[in-house]
Amino acid sequence: MVYFVFFVILIVIIILVMSYARSRRGGFASYDPFRTYERRDEEPRGGTGHTRLSAGKYVIDEDIEAGKYDFVLISGEGTLTYREAGEKDAASVVEFGFASAKQATRYRNLVCSRGGELLLRGSLVLEIQNSKKTVVN
Repeated sequence: MVYFVFFVILIVIIILVMSYARSRRGGFASYDPFRTYERRDEEPRGGTGHTRLSAGKYVIDEDIEAGKYDFVLISGEGTLTYREAGEKDAASVVEFGFASAKQATRYRNLVCSRGGELLLRGSLVLEIQNSKKTVVN
């Protein structure tokens, strides 16, 4: 009986140490913001995935290629601001989140021109992907 209690206590200590070590390394929430991920609900398309962006400043054609993009909220809350090159005012401001009706969970067809800036604020994690043409039948 004493050995069984000792064994259970030893297992609990090992689990706590492993949990602590994982939390010190970033745990489950750590990821590279420029890493591509395959969506689980889609078939892989020739090895290309979707890129996730976290809060920060991204310069078009330095960090992200110029083009037309769709954004989908993965987690968090905050704002996505796009400003054209050389402009002081924002061309687009989108508030993302799940908490209220005025917050978006997706934004389509944002045209990002060379030299423009994307600024993500808050705890946002957005999936960015090339826009697809809408087909009307």
